Amino acid sequence: MQAAAYQQKIMRQLSKAEQGDINAQYRLAKLYLGGDENTRDLTKALKWLRSSAAEGQPDAQYELGRMYTAGEGVGQSYYRAAEWLRLAARVGGNPQAQFALGELYFYGRGVTLDYVEALKWFRLAAEHGHPVAQDYLGGLYERGWGTPRDLIEAYKWYDLAGRHVDQIRKYNPRLDPAAALANLASRMNQSQIETARQATRDWLAGMRVTSPGANDEY
Repeated sequence: MQAAAYQQKIMRQLSKAEQGDINAQYRLAKLYLGGDENTRDLTKALKWLRSSAAEGQPDAQYELGRMYTAGEGVGQSYYRAAEWLRLAARVGGNPQAQFALGELYFYGRGVTLDYVEALKWFRLAAEHGHPVAQDYLGGLYERGWGTPRDLIEAYKWYDLAGRHVDQIRKYNPRLDPAAALANLASRMNQSQIETARQATRDWLAGMRVTSPGANDEY
């Protein structure tokens, strides 16, 4: 983005942000976060993110949680990350925050390791079409972590995740839902596989009806 155009965007959002528009505050923060080496300003980004997040903007809450997780512009703190992610996930229903919070519980970062809580948040994100959450969810059902073991549910979620392999590998190259699905299928009978495939079809049909294109943003 050319400098003049970038500054125009900044000024448009700044005017609204200063009047208390929490969505403009979030957009302004994202502009500061996304600038080039001459325009990126983490201090200003954090100022506006905190202002927006404190007033309940879920995307700003998620962004703060992500920054505390990564230690980007702030001291890394999984505890603080969990605080912001919990708000975005619970109140705002942000699927990315739901997944990120689930991952904190899965690994016990900033919170007590809890597979039941991890499954709860992964499932919420997965139901919104988050492919990495779907892959994690398949693993939890396969192993019986935080839930009774359910190979049909595991198959369904691996199958759904495997439709977005590029996005999953971009997040973590070690995740391979296709390989996990093949391994799981080798331990299931044909009736179980057909039941799982029908569950996948039913889920996809429901997603098309309720949330067209929901998978595209992850």
